[in-house]
Order: sequence, then structure tokens, then C-alpha cells
Amino acid sequence: MTGTGISKPDRAEWFRATTWTEEHRSRFFARLARSRTSFNRAQYLRIQAFTLGEAGHPEAALELLNLLVTEYPESSQLALAHEHRGAIYRTLGDTQAAIEAFVAGRLAEQGHPNVHTRCSLMLALLIVEERIAERYDEAAAAIDAFGSSNPDLPFPLDVYHVNVVRAALAKQEGRDAEAKRYAERALAASNAQSSAFSRHPKLGLVGSATSKLHSWLRRWAA
Repeated sequence: MTGTGISKPDRAEWFRATTWTEEHRSRFFARLARSRTSFNRAQYLRIQAFTLGEAGHPEAALELLNLLVTEYPESSQLALAHEHRGAIYRTLGDTQAAIEAFVAGRLAEQGHPNVHTRCSLMLALLIVEERIAERYDEAAAAIDAFGSSNPDLPFPLDVYHVNVVRAALAKQEGRDAEAKRYAERALAASNAQSSAFSRHPKLGLVGSATSKLHSWLRRWAA
């Protein structure tokens, strides 16, 4: 602990700070400037941004992610950066910015097939959650793309979200029987008590932050 009351992270973890004062920010950018390659800078920006987002500093995370996108657009980092951006914008209530970020993430992922994100799933889910009917065709294409890239879904949360989207799309088109089947699958996934990972059985569970979606599903499954 320094005299200023700010703890200094280990040298190897300088890009994983969970606190973000002006001193932390200045120290991070000083270290970033000494990084050797554009790839390294992009990776450090993405990791630090993700860490800050998880620690409750969304605006700081967005600053770093936007810098990555504009100044260090490394192909292997872009899709994940856009996924993080979309998630943060969604949390902040900026639906349009979130959609644009997820769309950009999908495009970046297509250009780097070894990188896999949930941009397609998150885009489709956001469209149906916000009931943006004019983009339902886009949501359908996105959820189909996600399904093709992820035939096996080990996390109940992903199973839940995929079936929420498919149920909403079916309901919109008047395919009530299909909507009912998808809604029942989503509700079943929401009741799962463990994931497919024996070492992390609680990873990827649905949890309780889905009240609006749940109310739709119960109605459609009735």
C-alpha cells in the first residue's frame, strides 16, 4: 500500500486492475505505451476493460474498448472487444449502441473464424427483448448463425436464451405451437441446477435476473 492509499498491482498483472483512479489510469497508459506491438496493446486493453467492467466501472471499460477499436483494431481481438462493448451498452440502457456493437462483433468474428463470441446470440436476444419488430429477420439470421457455430450448448443460460429468441420469433409469426415448444425448453433450462462442467457445475446457470422473459415464456407455454 502506498502513502496515497492506492495498492499497486503486481507487475505481471498491471493490466488487470479492479480499481480505476486517475493514478491507476495514468499508470496503465504509461505501461501500455511501452508495449512492443499493436497486438499486445489491443490484448492488454481488452483484458483490462473486461476486468473493469466486471468490477463495476463500465465507463472506464468503454473508454479502453473504444480505444482498441479505433487505434489498435487487431483482428483477433476485435470480436471480443465488440462483444464487451455491446454488453456494457446494454447494461447502460443504450440499445442502439449495443446493437451496433454486436453487429460489428459478428462481422469481426466472420473475419477471424478461430474467435468465437456470443455476439450473434446477444444481438438476437436484444432485438426480441426490446421487441424491435423491423429487425426480427436479422434476429432470425443471427440465432441461426449462433446455432450453426455452437451445436452443443453446455451452459443452461445459452440454452435458455436460444429458446427464448426462437419462441419470440415463432410467436411473432403466429406459429404458436412452435413458440410453445421453445418456451417449454427455455423454462426447463431455467430450472437446471448444474452445467455440463463437473468442475464448475454452477457456471452458466440461468439465475433469477430474467423476470420479463420468464413472464413471456410462462404465457407462451401455457
